[in-house]
Amino acid sequence: MDKMAGSIPKSMQLIAGRAGQEFNQREGKKGAFRQDRCRATAIETDEHPARCIVYMGLNMVRAGVVSHPSEWGFGGYGEIRAPRERYSRINQKMPINV
Repeated sequence: MDKMAGSIPKSMQLIAGRAGQEFNQREGKKGAFRQDRCRATAIETDEHPARCIVYMGLNMVRAGVVSHPSEWGFGGYGEIRAPRERYSRINQKMPINV
């Protein structure tokens, strides 16, 4: 039997639970941190990551916080439209004696 089977969902549950506990302690609140509509899902197809990024990028628009994703400084819209140089490919010749 694979000892790693189910380890990702269990890890995500642990992380989400601990984040909720930390938030409640910090804010002096009690109860569920996340609502039922939020859940972790596994990436199952090649197009799934792109769909997730678009979904997350539109969250603040749907919430009415901003009218366009570019207005939310903490989102990934700016990174997608104009990636920083640190993500650029470096084209260097490999040394001959590698």
